[in-house]
Amino acid sequence: TYPNLWDGVTVVYETQAKAVVKSTYLLEAGAEVSQIKLAYNVPFSLQADGSLCFAFETGRLCESAPMAWQDINGQRQAVTVAFGQVADQVTLRLGEYDPTRPLTIDPSLTWNTFLGGAGSDNGNSVAVDSSGNVYVAGNSDATWEPPLMATAQVMMPGW
Repeated sequence: TYPNLWDGVTVVYETQAKAVVKSTYLLEAGAEVSQIKLAYNVPFSLQADGSLCFAFETGRLCESAPMAWQDINGQRQAVTVAFGQVADQVTLRLGEYDPTRPLTIDPSLTWNTFLGGAGSDNGNSVAVDSSGNVYVAGNSDATWEPPLMATAQVMMPGW
């Protein structure tokens, strides 16, 4: 949990069934979503289904299209949200919502395909757990050093 990463915005990263990791952006009443700007160390692209995908030499990693909502009078009210792009940064765009109330934005990192490389690769075993996660065991001659994973750079005012 990263409280107040931007003014009035807390970011929480956690594991979740059917996802690699779930990132949740919690905006306090009055917080501006336009503050949230992410830069990545690999190429990314916005997909037609609203997801955000990152390209690697050995595969790709995708984050699901975000969902957003506000809890109003005990009811969860959906808010339109989408990833956006400004230059080489990822942003979040919102439809109409009540800025005087807290807002939750919730995309999930859903799949990766880090299998294969310039060397020899061998898959010796495949298993699926009760949550539907797929595991491949084997060996590879590929190097598993950075930049294997995409990393987000938080763009804060004054940096």
